Amino acid sequence: MGNTEAKTKENFLYAIMTNKEGEVNKMLTEHPKLVNTKLISDMTNPMCRASYLGYQKIITLLLSKGGDIDCRSSDGRSPLMWATFRNNTKVMEYLLEMGAPIDSKDNTDSNAMDLAIIMMNY
Repeated sequence: MGNTEAKTKENFLYAIMTNKEGEVNKMLTEHPKLVNTKLISDMTNPMCRASYLGYQKIITLLLSKGGDIDCRSSDGRSPLMWATFRNNTKVMEYLLEMGAPIDSKDNTDSNAMDLAIIMMNY
């Protein structure tokens, strides 16, 4: 990966993490392939990160630009699993409404319900 590409990914991740919807939109317009790119040493991706943080508007934007609702982080967790892990109920409901599969399993064979129980997010 070149320096320019690495810097672009770093800036994109920062825009997601700081919930800057306008900046995320601008970057996706300029670099459409960022929508499903791997981030943080290939450990995560934009949908998983936004779901983990509970940023529904960013999730909506990513989906509108072709984001994969069932993309996986390096541990096999989906955006729904990350929202469940953090007890982000509104994001969980939204992802389910948008068609996120509820029975997907991660690398340890756990699904979103298992994660809710493990994290005591009843």
